[in-house]
Amino acid sequence: MNPIVSFSPVRYISPNTVVLIFLLSLFVHNFQYGQETTWLTQQKEDSPVQDSGLVDHFYRQAFQYFQSDPDTSRLLLEKGLELADQLRYHKGRINILSGFGYYGIVRGDYSYALQYLNQALDEADLYGVEIAKGSIRNGLGLVYTELTEYPQALGFYQQAYDQFLAAGDSGRAGSILANIGVIHCKQMNYRKGIGYFEKVLQIAEKTGNTYQRLQVLGVMANAYESLQEHQQAEICFKEVLRIARELNIPLEIGLSCGNLGKACFMNGRIDEAIRYTREAVDILEKLDAQHFLVSNYANLAKCYAAKGRFDIAGEWARKAEATAGKVGSFEKESWALEAFIDLHEKQHNYKDANAFLHELLVIKDSIYSSEQKDKIAELETKFNVKQKEQEIKLLTKDKEINQLEISSKRQTIRYLVAGLLLLVLFAALLFSLYRKTKQSNRELIRKNLELMKKEENMQPDDSPDILIHPESDRYLEAKRESLLGEFKQLMHHQRFYRQPGITLERVAEQLNSNRTYLSGMINSHFQTNFSTLINRYRIMEARRLLINPVYRNYTIESIAKEVGFISKSVFNEAFKRETGLTPSYFQQHAPQVELLADSFN
Repeated sequence: MNPIVSFSPVRYISPNTVVLIFLLSLFVHNFQYGQETTWLTQQKEDSPVQDSGLVDHFYRQAFQYFQSDPDTSRLLLEKGLELADQLRYHKGRINILSGFGYYGIVRGDYSYALQYLNQALDEADLYGVEIAKGSIRNGLGLVYTELTEYPQALGFYQQAYDQFLAAGDSGRAGSILANIGVIHCKQMNYRKGIGYFEKVLQIAEKTGNTYQRLQVLGVMANAYESLQEHQQAEICFKEVLRIARELNIPLEIGLSCGNLGKACFMNGRIDEAIRYTREAVDILEKLDAQHFLVSNYANLAKCYAAKGRFDIAGEWARKAEATAGKVGSFEKESWALEAFIDLHEKQHNYKDANAFLHELLVIKDSIYSSEQKDKIAELETKFNVKQKEQEIKLLTKDKEINQLEISSKRQTIRYLVAGLLLLVLFAALLFSLYRKTKQSNRELIRKNLELMKKEENMQPDDSPDILIHPESDRYLEAKRESLLGEFKQLMHHQRFYRQPGITLERVAEQLNSNRTYLSGMINSHFQTNFSTLINRYRIMEARRLLINPVYRNYTIESIAKEVGFISKSVFNEAFKRETGLTPSYFQQHAPQVELLADSFN
């Protein structure tokens, strides 16, 4: 199944739902929709593994649980990866790695997704597993679509499309067309996007892929809503619900009812909206699909508020707020807040409506800031991917040249001479690049050592003072500065960042504050988010330990755990991002650079 991403700000089709269309269609013949996974209860602990089939089973089942139970999906992928490594089953391992990438897409963690998808593509190249490259490149296309890097996304989609066509797989090739249509819709070229969706529907009709038809119709409905063609959108939504009932997919039935409920509400048919949305809530509550319940609770609150049933509306709004808190999503918290704002406005309680509006704006600012930070963090990864693609193109071209038939001895000699010259130039280029890289790394080490000396002389309170706005409350500013001081003491003196698994909630509890207020203070004062700041404190100490003679016999992993990282791989990635160097390279070469600097001094 080729994942199709959603594009419209209207929340009719969940991104987590449409992103799974590619993967599920791959395995539709292997399981019945709605069938319970029984491996957790039926598999005996002492039963030996006979072949690699169980790895593929874990892979398929993981995608079935992406929406309703993400933790189970991750557990299935982890078990599959462990088993694939034991069996040295390269194809299964590559599939599992790409599965982790799609898990990252569904969860909205695009750095995580890029890491696993690029690793899967590297291993597919290494072991010649061509069949997996189409879905991997499609996943990379999805990531760059979400990062609004549309030219790069289209490049990956085109490669995946060509590969599927060459393999005679028109179904998955059609899903790639749907993803291209989504990009056009994200660029507000909805008519062109709908044209691509109609092509996919034709392919789905020919191949008998009913589930793919269901998903594409849902995305088409989004496009029609964006064009304000509500009647056409509602027709699509009803067809989606009909197919979902026909296939007996409870989750899709629930989501489709929710979409129709929102469409009816937008069209002013409140009673019909309540009927559809209540059916959606009944189904999704049975599935415990809390990620999808929040928007439906919020829609019921708006429906009852529109009917003047403010007591019932308040109950649904509070239920949306409680569920959003369990899920831990800023986006879902914003839906609950919108329901409260709508409720208080209709009651003419503008004071409370304004208070909820202020809280909503704070959350939306946090979402925007987080998205920008994530995008910046991906720049280096995207550059490396692009550079590697260029290298592959060059290597392919050289291979084609070397395979040409030589017609005569003179031509042979000429080609040999030309080849030798190219090799010499290539070697010279490599040597030049090596010298520049070595010089660049030495400069990075020098800058890091200078930064370490500045950090040693820095006091906890050496950060810039906060300016108090003339119109702001001085008591709140004083309280904010006090919290900032306590936070610095907690990090500099108590080294609270050393605790593995540290969270914003734990730090807020330690400081007798709350996560929203503390997060806002960190974002405004340090110009970064909580996770990045904690990693910076850890890297500051790790740099000192790596060149401290006392820790000379410590492994990189031991030093990583000493400063609070839970694994060596996470530490390596964070250290490289912060310093530009790997920990092992810094540990090995920093003393040499320091001695050289001392000799010059």
